[in-house]
Amino acid sequence: SGPTETRVAPEHARIVYVDGAWDLFHAGHVAVLRQARTFGDYVIVGVHDDAEVNRVWGPAFPIMNLQERALSVLGCKFVDDVLIGPPIVITKQMLSTLRINVVLRFPEDSADGRPRSISTVSETDLRYEVPEAMGICRDYRSGHGLSVRQIADRVKAEADILKERFDRKASLEKEHTERKVAELGY
Repeated sequence: SGPTETRVAPEHARIVYVDGAWDLFHAGHVAVLRQARTFGDYVIVGVHDDAEVNRVWGPAFPIMNLQERALSVLGCKFVDDVLIGPPIVITKQMLSTLRINVVLRFPEDSADGRPRSISTVSETDLRYEVPEAMGICRDYRSGHGLSVRQIADRVKAEADILKERFDRKASLEKEHTERKVAELGY
């Protein structure tokens, strides 16, 4: 099957579910999904819609739209299927319908890679209440230091440097043109 084709879960597969924004898909995301694969045979990744990412991370996010993020995730070799716009609160019906055996939760699931704030922790506890009660929720850290906010900051820093170069060059060109105009008496 190709990189964007889903694979059908074998009948007795141990199915793992992990959700997130997956914005600016990067090496840290790959590390998370590689680890998710170690918990089972088949990995389903929930990709939250733009409104949910914006609500949780703030007005600057997501940078990529839902379709771009879903395709990035689906292209990862550790992912078997993508659930676009999954329910925020993981329900018993969802777990049963998708035959999910393990739900992964990442404490550093935030745009900057730091642990969630107290307000999001209590909200997160509600999201994972059912899988926790069923004993199938697992917490772990990705162990990768790269975050979406770091990437965005790098891009901004490079953009600032390029703008400074452009402004300096434009200023030098303007001075040169004004000097030539004055010399030629236009």
